[in-house]
Amino acid sequence: MNPQTNSKFVEKLIPIWQKALGKPSIGIHDNFFELGGNGAIAEQLFLEASRFGSKPLPPVMIYVAPTIASMAELLANPDSAELAPAIQLRDGSHEPPLFLSHGLGSSVLDLLVLANHIDTDHAIYGLQAKGTSGKEDPHDRVEDMATFHLEAIRQVQPRGPYLLAGYSFGGLLMLEIAQRLRAAGESVDLLAMVDTYPSKRVMRPLPFLQLALRLAKRKVQRKLGTLKEVHREAPTPEVQRQKDLCDLALERYRPRYYDGAVHFLRAAEISAFPADPIPVWSHLVKKIRVETVPGDHLEMLDIHPEALAAALSRCIRESERS
Repeated sequence: MNPQTNSKFVEKLIPIWQKALGKPSIGIHDNFFELGGNGAIAEQLFLEASRFGSKPLPPVMIYVAPTIASMAELLANPDSAELAPAIQLRDGSHEPPLFLSHGLGSSVLDLLVLANHIDTDHAIYGLQAKGTSGKEDPHDRVEDMATFHLEAIRQVQPRGPYLLAGYSFGGLLMLEIAQRLRAAGESVDLLAMVDTYPSKRVMRPLPFLQLALRLAKRKVQRKLGTLKEVHREAPTPEVQRQKDLCDLALERYRPRYYDGAVHFLRAAEISAFPADPIPVWSHLVKKIRVETVPGDHLEMLDIHPEALAAALSRCIRESERS
C-alpha cells in the first residue's frame, strides 16, 4: 500500500466523517459505533467515499473498517478485507448469545438498530450472507447457506442451547439451521421467524390462492399509481447479485417438518405476503405462536424496530424460563 495514497484518503475522509456524525473533531482511530454511528450514517459515508474510491463498497463494510484510518486503507485496497460470517452487533454478559439473520439482499447493518433495542443481557451476533463484498460468490441454496453459517455459529458457540431469530428470508435460513442443530442432538431454546414465508410453490392451495389474488391486486394498484411503495438506493452490483441468488434460493427451498416450536412475528399491515401465517406453516412446524408487530413487512424493521425488539425481548425471556 502506498502511504501517500492512504494519507490522501484520510484527508478526504475526515470532513466526511465529521459532517455525517455531527462531530467537530474525530480522530482517525476513533470507532464509528462508539461515535454513535448507525446504518443510515454508514450509507452516507460509503456513498461519499465512492466518489474517490476505486470501486463502490457496500455500507456493511463499516464492520471491517470502523475508523477513518481503516476505511482509508480499505479504499486504497478494496480487495484487502472480507466480512466475517458472524458479526457481533453488541456484547452481553449472559450465555448463550442470540443469532440474528437478515433479509433477502440485505446485510447485518440493517439489524443494528433492532439489536440495540432488544432488552437483553445476551450478546447478539448477526449472520452476514456470503459474497456481499464481491470477493466470493454468494450461495444460491438455503442448504448451502445453512452449512456456511452453522460453522460460524459453532465457532462462536460450540454447544447449545441456541437462540435463533431471522427476519424475512433470514427466517428460512434459521429454520434450516435449527433443523440441523436438533438433528445433531443440540437444543434450540428459541426459533423466532419474523414475517417469514416460503416460496408460493410450496404453499397449500388456499393460502396460495389468497396470495395470488393479493399480488394481482397489487399489480393493478401499481399500474394505477395507488400503491404505497418504498424506494431504496440502488444496491452495488455485488449486493444485487446476492439478492438475485437469494431469490433463486427461495424458489428452490422446500422446508422440512420442524419438530419444535416457532415464535412467529407477523406484520400488522399486509402487503405482498400472506395475511395469516398459520395456514402456511401449521403443517410444517409442530407448534407455532403468532404475535403481531406494527407496520408492514419493511416498516416493522425500518420504522418500528422498537416494537419488533420488544417482541423479540419477550421471546428471549420466555426461552430463559422454559
